Amino acid sequence: MDAIYQFFKRHRRKIILSSAIAGGVVVLVKYSQWRLQKFIEGETTLQMTRARMDNHFTNNQKTCHLTITSLLPNLNEIIENEINLDQLTEKLKERPQNRLQIWEDLKILTFSQAITKIYGVCMLTILVRIQLNIIGGYMYLDSTNSSEPNSANSDQGYASARLQQRYLSLVYHLLGDGLKEFMRIVKDTTSDIVGSLSLKKEVTLGDISQLFQRIRMILHENISQDSKMFLISFMLPPNPEMNDVLESQHENQLFDKLVAETRDIIESQDCIKVMNHCLDFGFNTFFKKVDEVIKQYGTSKDFEITLAVAKLLPVVSNQLKVMMKESNNAPNSFMPKLMDHKLIEILSLNIYEAFAQPI
Repeated sequence: MDAIYQFFKRHRRKIILSSAIAGGVVVLVKYSQWRLQKFIEGETTLQMTRARMDNHFTNNQKTCHLTITSLLPNLNEIIENEINLDQLTEKLKERPQNRLQIWEDLKILTFSQAITKIYGVCMLTILVRIQLNIIGGYMYLDSTNSSEPNSANSDQGYASARLQQRYLSLVYHLLGDGLKEFMRIVKDTTSDIVGSLSLKKEVTLGDISQLFQRIRMILHENISQDSKMFLISFMLPPNPEMNDVLESQHENQLFDKLVAETRDIIESQDCIKVMNHCLDFGFNTFFKKVDEVIKQYGTSKDFEITLAVAKLLPVVSNQLKVMMKESNNAPNSFMPKLMDHKLIEILSLNIYEAFAQPI
């Protein structure tokens, strides 16, 4: 015992230091294990949250597609009733005395209808994607806050069916007064540009493309003077008077907030870029459809096929109908490709994630 005591006495400092180090190592190992467990739990929670959000976003995009598809016939019907080419065609069959004037009207309205339909589907597609991803993001946020009663956002109530219905009904401005006003401006602009174009003039696909490009350019100049996004007045009502249908002042404030946020996104540079790309895609697809028919009028020896404007008019109207009514299963069909356009997908994801995050 005395030997052990003497040994301990001689090496006391070393023993104490070694014990301290050993104890520190144990504590450090325990702490590291605790931190690792917390990290794993955090990563698991993060992955589960991400997966839940991704699933909700994917389902929300399916809703966007179904909504756009269901509204598209309304859009086409409104345009075709307002710019009625069939009515003029039937009149020409009767060989009236004023048939030259009818041909001139048909020329202007054919170009006007093509422009209105392509702009119309682009505006409808982007507006619906913006609205449903704003409300989708807020609904996801509401669902996560519902389990957190102390959350500052738990009482926002964006999931209210009444509020959603009133907000989403804003699309009917585009399908009503907005579209009618847009058609009026398109017809005036088109008349100024193609009014002097002879029905007998032989034109190529390049001539047609340049003509549409010129109409688009003048159209943008005529409309964009008072707004960052020249199409916003057709997509949203300037002062939506809809608050009286909501039961609480809180819901009125949320509705006004949703409208203001929608307007801000439509006027953003990102949205303007997406709109321009979609319009270019729409017109390029349309020109390809027209070119498929024009080629049938030529031979393999023709370097550049030309067609009289009068013969071109039914090609334009018929190919536009084909383009708008193609089945989703048809190869290279326009509407599915437009709805799945990469830039629209990116814009939708950015909007959804921005509104699904707590402030």
